[in-house]
Amino acid sequence: MFSIIESIRRWRARNAAIASLSRMDDRLLADIGINRSDIPRIVVGLK
Repeated sequence: MFSIIESIRRWRARNAAIASLSRMDDRLLADIGINRSDIPRIVVGLK
C-alpha cells in the first residue's frame, strides 16, 4: 500500500511542477535555461 501512495504523491508533485513551469512565459524560462519543450523531460529527471 505504501508504494501506491508514494507513487501517487510523486505523480502529483511532477504534475504540479510541470504546471508551474508551463505557466511561465518563454522569456522567464529562457532566463533559467529551460526551453518550453524540455519541461516534461527536466521535471521527470528530478528526483
